[in-house]
Amino acid sequence: MKIIKTTMDMATDEKSYLFFLGEKAREEKRGAHRYPLSLSCTSTSSDLEFYDQRLSEMGDLSFCEEKDTDVNVIEVPESASPSLRKFTNSYGLDCYISKTPVPKSRVISISARSSVGPLQIIETSMRNLLDRYKVGTEFLDLLLSLGEDLKDSEAGLGKMVTREKPGGVYDTSYLYIYPESSKQGSETSWTWRRTAVFHRFDAGAKSHLWILLHPQQTSAAEQRLMKAVGNGTWGENSSINWDQLHLLILSSYTKNWLSYLNHLEASIKEDAKPTLAGTACDLERLQRLQDELIPLNARLATSLGTVRILGNLNTLLWQKKQYDEARFKGISFELGYVKHEMEGYILGVETMRERLKGCLSCISQHLIVRAERQPHKPWFARLKIQ
Repeated sequence: MKIIKTTMDMATDEKSYLFFLGEKAREEKRGAHRYPLSLSCTSTSSDLEFYDQRLSEMGDLSFCEEKDTDVNVIEVPESASPSLRKFTNSYGLDCYISKTPVPKSRVISISARSSVGPLQIIETSMRNLLDRYKVGTEFLDLLLSLGEDLKDSEAGLGKMVTREKPGGVYDTSYLYIYPESSKQGSETSWTWRRTAVFHRFDAGAKSHLWILLHPQQTSAAEQRLMKAVGNGTWGENSSINWDQLHLLILSSYTKNWLSYLNHLEASIKEDAKPTLAGTACDLERLQRLQDELIPLNARLATSLGTVRILGNLNTLLWQKKQYDEARFKGISFELGYVKHEMEGYILGVETMRERLKGCLSCISQHLIVRAERQPHKPWFARLKIQ
């Protein structure tokens, strides 16, 4: 694999470019800049104004400063080894994206430094990127959801959207949400992560464009992708492997759900033991666990919807003779297994909700009895049951 790192010296043309970025930013504040006009064919004027305003409002949360730019571009030509280009300044990135044609496969991989930190690309470069490839507003919805804490009100956001264009071109976008553990000493904590995916598959040219937004540079999918490019395996038969990165992302994070649900079940059992034994119990802890369970099935159902749509796309491409039956069955099996896992997790969440519901009902009865025995001492004055 060839790795090219573009840490350019501050040449005259780059200085001019950075000065231009400053002028452009000032124009944006005056309202002179608008979201790329190339999207006007798929969105109304009011839609574009909304996205333009939201991009400007989310600037500090979603995008980094110039000095923090760090973008990987992976190229997989038809008859050559894959190459990785690392861009640490917006000038080199913008020039490369605007002047080089897309090879058989191009992956633009952008990471944040943390789950709620800005992506390591400046706002102007992201705008240029979306404009250059005429990326639809469905991906913008996902982009604008990043940079902030995960909200329960957005638990259903992110299911895969597919746009079929003339000439056998398919644009797909989705957000994959998953829990991830981290250890600090003997303590294990859980954090919600989000990976945003845009994939353009040109069935006629057998070409691919991917834009991946990772929650951190050490994310599993990013590391596996770099390893695959490094040993050359990702470039093999890339012209027919439209599913490859989808499956890489799903396989990188789906198992996290099992570990997370096991963690929740252990917590419920531990906190419910005193209740079942008729001794002290922390009601507040059980209520927090109940709150944690509430959005889980919506998030799982959203990801399950993405897997099902990928399955439908697999069937469609096979029917259009994009690959043979053996390949179709292989993809169907992989997606079917992920679907089977997610359906099992949904049932697991329902089971835990019922268990927790029973525990809380038991506590309620205990509180009522105690209130009747001690009318002078309000039962709601303390959360601890003695």
